[in-house]
Amino acid sequence: MSRQAKYPPELRERAIRMVYEQREHHESQWAAIESVAQKIGCTAQTLRNWIAKTEGKAGADESASAPRVKALEREVRELKRANEILKLALHRQGLTVARCTVERLMRDLGLNGLGAWETGTDDLA
Repeated sequence: MSRQAKYPPELRERAIRMVYEQREHHESQWAAIESVAQKIGCTAQTLRNWIAKTEGKAGADESASAPRVKALEREVRELKRANEILKLALHRQGLTVARCTVERLMRDLGLNGLGAWETGTDDLA
């Protein structure tokens, strides 16, 4: 007598996709997992187990690039935060700021918002 899965495979796949989509909006993957788990009605640990199984099936190629992906995701979050801080500072001075204005000001001030791969450093490789 086999046990029937409580959650259908379609729900599991969608939940895993949601975690990957929401990861950048949270401080950590665990925070994203908790958020999605609450929405679909399972425990965070259950969803984490589903993700671990999926990542285990993905193969060694993806696990080798995982640290680089994490580093790049962290860099994107930091750059977004820096842009928001700059926009907020300019807004407080009574200026309405568009993305092109932020880019121009950063360029004028010599600030570089590019990734490490474009700045000539090889820290992430």
